[in-house]
Amino acid sequence: MRTMPWNVLIIVALLLSACGQDASTSTTASSEGGGLESCLNGVQTGLDCYAKAEVRRLANSQQMTGATGDKTELQIGSVALGQTTDAEFRITNTANLTSAAALRIDDIKFSYTPTNPQETSVVALSCWDSTGTVPCSEKKGMWKKLAPVGGATPSGLFAQETFKIRYTQFDTKVRTAKVCMVMGGDKDFAKKNLCFQVVTTAGKPKISVQPPQVDFPYVKLGSEATGTFAVLNGGESTLYLSKFELNLDSSFAVDIAGKSLKGGTALPAFDPPLAIAPGSTLGGVVHFKPVDDKKRAGEIKIFSNDLTIVGGLPILVTANTKVPCIQVTPSPVVNFGAVKVGSTVPQNITVANCGSEKLTLSNIGLNAGARDAYTVDFGTLGKPTAAAPWVLAVNDSKEFKVTYMPPALADAPDLGSLDFESNASPVALKLTGVCVAETCPVALVTVQEGEQVVPQTVLHLKGSASYAPGGGSVSKYVWTVAKQPEGYKQTFVPGANFPDPTFTTNAAGTYEFCLDVYDNQSPPKKSCGDPVCVEVLVIPSEALHAELLWKTPADSDETNQGQGVGADMDLHLAHPLAQGQDLDCDGEPDPWFNQPFDCFWFNPMPKWGSASTTDDDAHLDLDDTDGAGPENINLDVPQGTVSEPLQYSVGVHYWNDHGFGKSYATVRIYVLGNLKVEYKDQEMSPVDMWYVGKINWPNDAIGGTDAVFKPCLQTGNQCLALKDPKDPKGGKMWSDTGTACIRPCYLSPLGSADAAMCSTK
Repeated sequence: MRTMPWNVLIIVALLLSACGQDASTSTTASSEGGGLESCLNGVQTGLDCYAKAEVRRLANSQQMTGATGDKTELQIGSVALGQTTDAEFRITNTANLTSAAALRIDDIKFSYTPTNPQETSVVALSCWDSTGTVPCSEKKGMWKKLAPVGGATPSGLFAQETFKIRYTQFDTKVRTAKVCMVMGGDKDFAKKNLCFQVVTTAGKPKISVQPPQVDFPYVKLGSEATGTFAVLNGGESTLYLSKFELNLDSSFAVDIAGKSLKGGTALPAFDPPLAIAPGSTLGGVVHFKPVDDKKRAGEIKIFSNDLTIVGGLPILVTANTKVPCIQVTPSPVVNFGAVKVGSTVPQNITVANCGSEKLTLSNIGLNAGARDAYTVDFGTLGKPTAAAPWVLAVNDSKEFKVTYMPPALADAPDLGSLDFESNASPVALKLTGVCVAETCPVALVTVQEGEQVVPQTVLHLKGSASYAPGGGSVSKYVWTVAKQPEGYKQTFVPGANFPDPTFTTNAAGTYEFCLDVYDNQSPPKKSCGDPVCVEVLVIPSEALHAELLWKTPADSDETNQGQGVGADMDLHLAHPLAQGQDLDCDGEPDPWFNQPFDCFWFNPMPKWGSASTTDDDAHLDLDDTDGAGPENINLDVPQGTVSEPLQYSVGVHYWNDHGFGKSYATVRIYVLGNLKVEYKDQEMSPVDMWYVGKINWPNDAIGGTDAVFKPCLQTGNQCLALKDPKDPKGGKMWSDTGTACIRPCYLSPLGSADAAMCSTK
């Protein structure tokens, strides 16, 4: 049996006997044979003898007046099914000692009507004596007679009497009972019923979680870390957890109440729900096993019977928020070029901390190649070891030297490597050089921003460290782009013959930049062998990255800039709530050109989600109006969850061709930096609207069950089919097979698209 704290009840009963007189005519007790002994013994000496009953609920000592509507609430929210709890009441006689009669308890009547079919031999509310073993109904005439408080207790009288109201949990429905105490004074005192109600209340649960965020500052690839949290019930009734929703990728898992839940998977509800008593907690464990060293963020949503929390109580989960980062320059290859036998060519190597935490470098291992052609000089720094590592603060760097000295002529380049071991991800730097009989100028290439960047990064390519042996100088630089994403066209600024040009990487993908140099001899001698190249990987950092490129055959120069010098196409990413005109005749509102739920050039930064953050809002980061693209729209934290998935619509509108005619659009969609969807060279005419399809979030690329993308395919023009079912060009959208969903003459409500083009169709 579990005892609950109870609200206080006070029942005050004034039981009067004036020995034939009303209390209003009472007089002061005389000293002749009167006082306490006379009243208690029933000796009538002209005294007004009376008893005064006071009823209190123990544990909180609240008093009750006995007025109409008097009641006490029993908090039963923490009582589990089948369990019981008792509320104890104490009756005392608080009459004045000089004129107090004994208080007689003739009966305690208890009225309750069961409401649950299971209430048979045991009911939800019942009344018991002080021992909790004898029902009140069996105590009639057997209750104690009470002397006044504060005086001596004569034989046959008692200082107090107690009884109990017992609650047994059948369900959480409200129960009501009535308690009536029939009490009187000694001998012929009038009886008086003093009644009150007992009403059960379940109270309310109150959920909270500590800590509100589980953070894994840095976990190395191949390692695993755990973090803990606790769910607390600060309310008066039992808190029931119905389910956990893990809006996390598959590198996370959660253990709770003996269950292991994997991030990114569909989660069943808890059956039965997890119960937390008032004042108690339930602990959980979050596991994180990274697949890379990129930042991760998500949340755990806890659903419960706390109705003040709408949509689940979130626990923010973050990982690799303070990742140490190592940057080696030059990278990923140090090309020493062509070197004569017996000559030495040094190259400075810089190691920098590019992260947000200190970098601890424990080893730099040299593989000098088969011919032992490379040496390392650490100077006064000394070689880093586990016992004496190099420790670099944020943005700090250290420099050492690698020298190439070929021992003899060879038919193949000398290859070597440097391996960097630290608390960051491992880095390997390739070394290459060739031994020649006659020296040539040497091209050296570095990229200031490193070998991996995000889209729209302006790369600063460095070739000015190239040199000509023997006292000569470099007179000419020739840069080429050996590789860039298909459909993307960009040039060096200010030009391909500048020693240190820039190059803008607006499109995601792989780029390779190569350099040849010439010396100042007559005629100029070109650098020996193949050009020196460096590869740069451009990867989006957002969870969702949509990209549009296009090519227009009639545009002879798609890289020139200016109003009207190229075709203008627009990328659209629409929230599920977007509703526009139904111009494709599918019976549903189109998402295009809706504000605020369609992100495009006129609505580049819509407000979609929480008022306190922009992470769940799409943003158009690149808009191209004069040909080729790219355009890209990004979303850091999509709103869809496992229990409530969303679909974001992707579309392309041919806004204005500026007289160049047809174009061919390519759409790419990246999830967590990985290319997942690509549709290439879709033919589009001016004022066409291409409904590319819908992105499912979450999806199987982040541990979900749905495919990343549902393409829109049609068997013909749906509008024509509605007008005339026999029209051979008619059809329907969202078919399993067919052609791309393109609606001709999709005029924007903004009114600046080339409507004249539609008159010819």
